[in-house]
Amino acid sequence: NAPKLLLDVPGVEMECEKLWRSLSLHEQRTLMAKAQAFDSAMDANVVRQLQIKGLMVDDETAVIFSPLFANFVATQEALWERPLFFDRPSRQIWVLGEPAPRLTQLEYRLFQQLYEQEGEVVEKDDLISAGWPKAQGGVSDEALIAAIARLRKKIEPDSKNPRFLHNVHNQGYMLQIDGEN
Repeated sequence: NAPKLLLDVPGVEMECEKLWRSLSLHEQRTLMAKAQAFDSAMDANVVRQLQIKGLMVDDETAVIFSPLFANFVATQEALWERPLFFDRPSRQIWVLGEPAPRLTQLEYRLFQQLYEQEGEVVEKDDLISAGWPKAQGGVSDEALIAAIARLRKKIEPDSKNPRFLHNVHNQGYMLQIDGEN
């Protein structure tokens, strides 16, 4: 199969990956549905967006523009099926398959810092620097605790029993996207 062989050529898969990462979650889902011949799962509005971008050919069957890219799409993991998924292009967080409420700028900066260091303890000072980059006089631990509590209410199924965002006593916080303790 020529398209599969082309994905082994240096740089080709990387370019497909760049294109893939530039897409929203809805666009990725629609392309995956098409690549897996599951047309009934395709959203007509998203198909139109993809046609405008040139990623789907404008005909009755809405075909992915290139067999090479269609092969690439078919091999992608459905990341949105993870317990906690962050769709960077749209800045949308998905919790157990459902969209989480939109984050404030502060919550987004804290979440982004935790997400970039997923599985690691992020020290309180690092979170304060990320959350309040322009703060001159320092930020109290209480302000950080309150901001983390608000973030938890948005990304945790039960904020009183955290599954994803854990307090690491006297150190900081840790985000675990697989949701295991």
